Amino acid sequence: MPIFFLPSTRDEDELATYMMRDRREPCWLCQRASRATVGAYMCWECQEMRPIWEAHLAAIAEVEGKRLALDYVGPCMTCTRRLAAGDWECATCRSEWKG
Repeated sequence: MPIFFLPSTRDEDELATYMMRDRREPCWLCQRASRATVGAYMCWECQEMRPIWEAHLAAIAEVEGKRLALDYVGPCMTCTRRLAAGDWECATCRSEWKG
């Protein structure tokens, strides 16, 4: 049975070139060329350190969120009717959540 090839578009040619090239690139986190992975995934050292840096990032995000909440002055994020200062919610909404 004969095989017929349909003409390809420019986009298909570019995609084929991308898919066929050698895709070993440096680790996306540490960017070391000596730690090339397929598709620029994380190297084994970064994967082992992942719980540590994720914990650091979570702590940084929590502290930054608290700092932004203390600096906030604007409408309450829950009811949008009252002014909130020093937190995302007004005193009434905050007491409803806690109580």
